[in-house]
Amino acid sequence: MKKKKQSKRQSLTPQAALSARSAAAAELQKAGASEASSADSSSLPPSFFLQKAESLLNAFPPDFALALKFLKRGVSVHPSDVSLLVRTAEMLSEEGQLEEAKQLLQRAIEVEPDRNPEKFFYLAQIEEGRESLELFRRAVTLLETALQSLNASIADAEVRDKQACHSGQGATAAAVRLLKEERRRVVRQLVDAKCSMGELFMTDLCDAEEAEDACKAQVEGALGLAEAHGAGLPDALHLQASFLKTTGDIDGARAAALRAAHLIHTQLQRREELLRLLPSSSPASSEEEEDVSCRELRVNLARVLIDVQEADAAVLLVSSCIEEDDQDADSWLILACGLYKAKKFAAARDSLEHLQQLLTSTGLAAEADHPVCVHTRELLRIVMEEEKKEPQVEDDDDDAWEDEEEAPDVDMNE
Repeated sequence: MKKKKQSKRQSLTPQAALSARSAAAAELQKAGASEASSADSSSLPPSFFLQKAESLLNAFPPDFALALKFLKRGVSVHPSDVSLLVRTAEMLSEEGQLEEAKQLLQRAIEVEPDRNPEKFFYLAQIEEGRESLELFRRAVTLLETALQSLNASIADAEVRDKQACHSGQGATAAAVRLLKEERRRVVRQLVDAKCSMGELFMTDLCDAEEAEDACKAQVEGALGLAEAHGAGLPDALHLQASFLKTTGDIDGARAAALRAAHLIHTQLQRREELLRLLPSSSPASSEEEEDVSCRELRVNLARVLIDVQEADAAVLLVSSCIEEDDQDADSWLILACGLYKAKKFAAARDSLEHLQQLLTSTGLAAEADHPVCVHTRELLRIVMEEEKKEPQVEDDDDDAWEDEEEAPDVDMNE
């Protein structure tokens, strides 16, 4: 994300500028709300509603409610526009309105059954079991067709570029780069789909007769694509580690999980280097920019690392998640689990006590039966019991003990 250039005119104080921006934002919100409900909006194209929603989401602070209002208005005006249907459904899913999102996605599939795999992905994440599996399969079919077409286009473009003796320069070479970027995006989606199908056979469909063989096939397919194209490899390795752990191959699971963790740390280091070296006005190209695995994958991979007795690696990995978002309760809980498994009980207790404060501040602590709250209390109890078992470390410095004994009491009530 590029930083906006600062204006050289500094006539307003920071406080006055903030007030002015707040007032302007309020006026824009009023105007936007009026625009979204205006009868004249029936003449506006789908792109208007999509662009309005994105501008509201990219504002500071983002206005999710008004963005969703624009999208819903767009859907009412253009009920068969697939882009509007899918984007609105995506936002509804994020807001937890799954039934309404499901209806929009089903409508999008009816309108466009043979294109745009994203709608199948979103609906598959809402559905469960066989229904979800079938939707992922339909997405994979579309993506594999797209990949074949891209491979053919890239081969043709490279031949033309070679014949023109451009050697990587000129319009043809630029077209090749764009096609390869699109291929990488499609491959990443294919890997995600295969990983999702593999996970289904370890969860919803774990009792199916074909579960183990089907999951193994998805693992191999995801790894093959990721290795060949350099896209989504940590995701595929996480799936492999989870599968091998489930089948009892702990050594194999450990090797896959550690390899995935190493790749993610390399991604993070490259991202830091790019942020440090590249000026904000010169963003990295898609080829230079390194995809960094999402926090959800890192947290789940840390869980696997703990299960295969690699607690230190898990702690290091989940710490990167907390550096990015220190308000994520799951990350703190996994960190505490890793520290406990590494027998770092004091650090584990500190993490759990911090997590309890976080749960209180967010209001989640009031839900005593929430899984995070239950696990936090139970783990804290276990950690404190382990701390009591630890032998007291004696200091050889007698003077230090004497000084400590002579120290005055402190009245904590003052």
